[in-house]
Amino acid sequence: MWDGVVNALGPGLDAVCADLPTMTRADATLADDVAHVRSLMTGPQVVLCAHSYGGAVATEAGADQPNVSHLVYLAAAMPDVGESMFDWGSKRPIPGAAPLEFRPDGTAMVPSWADDEDVYDRATLDRWAAIPPRPFAVAAAVTPMTAAAWREVPSTYVVASRDTVIHPETQREAATRGATNILEWDVGHMVNLAMPTEIADLLGNLTHSST
Repeated sequence: MWDGVVNALGPGLDAVCADLPTMTRADATLADDVAHVRSLMTGPQVVLCAHSYGGAVATEAGADQPNVSHLVYLAAAMPDVGESMFDWGSKRPIPGAAPLEFRPDGTAMVPSWADDEDVYDRATLDRWAAIPPRPFAVAAAVTPMTAAAWREVPSTYVVASRDTVIHPETQREAATRGATNILEWDVGHMVNLAMPTEIADLLGNLTHSST
């Protein structure tokens, strides 16, 4: 899902995509995701860019890390200490949102991607269709934060104004509460698939402005 962003990044920028443990193991936890992301944060300057549930991971992983210079939330959870991804994602349910299929092992998944032809162009839909859905460990989404990096680290929140997963008003509420900068893009939930060049430009500008 991040290939387009990585390929669009300018020279001198190294990108590492985290394959979160909660997407590969039924028993994985939010703490496992945080530890995994922190293990990848080896550079002198790190910009954490997160989408959807990944925002909760970045919120905790970026706390008390001196090399983290900026947080970028793309239609993402941005909880405070004591709050969870679920607390924010369920604030304003969206009628017609893709249903989750819950499994006995404690994971859930979207059985098939939505064909949102009124939101995305054909090229984006084709890229999306080529990526098979994967199950994720549900417990991580209801685990409260023990730290909130956005309280200390500058952040940019990109509101997806046509999102059908996390309500745009919920995104605006979270962003207004804690983000340093707020952008609003006319796009659905899959921001990283639909607008990779714009994200790459944003990350490049943030990186160069912090050096």
